[in-house]
Amino acid sequence: MADERVPQRQSLDMQRAEDAYRKIGVLVGLKKEDANRSDDEKKQVGQLLDWLGLKDQKERNKFLDKRDGFVKKYVSRSKDVGALIMTSGLGAALAFLRAKDDAARLLLYDHISTWVLGSIGKGQSDRPHLLAVIMDERNDTAYYRRATTEAIAYATWLKRFVEGEFPKEAQEVTGGVD
Repeated sequence: MADERVPQRQSLDMQRAEDAYRKIGVLVGLKKEDANRSDDEKKQVGQLLDWLGLKDQKERNKFLDKRDGFVKKYVSRSKDVGALIMTSGLGAALAFLRAKDDAARLLLYDHISTWVLGSIGKGQSDRPHLLAVIMDERNDTAYYRRATTEAIAYATWLKRFVEGEFPKEAQEVTGGVD
């Protein structure tokens, strides 16, 4: 009898890694000049610019001229967000990410929120943001703990991938040397 391997379902940790890698991949595409992007990267960058609310070409070009700063901010925040969640709590960390009109922080918030809501099954259309869901009095402390654990695990993968894909930016953020 032939060795027939039954495909295994991905572990939750591998699903986190795959999703985080896909999200960081958009930033990798953003760092490239338009002529050097693949068709898929161009599509993903276009979706990111739409998500940021940049509709006309003038706004898009202005943002793209400053994209290195955007990526550095995202790298900086993604390296710190796991520790921030552990020290301040999930609610405070999410509120911090949403507190300022900073596109990099909002994108990081969206990445974490989308993942956690999708993975623990609370992605209701009437409350699309994780902060609103965890503040809902119908959710108990067990839900909050589970959301916190999931957010920290996902943030760990984001940190790993930004450090791997953006070593120069990660180095500048920490100020250390290898």
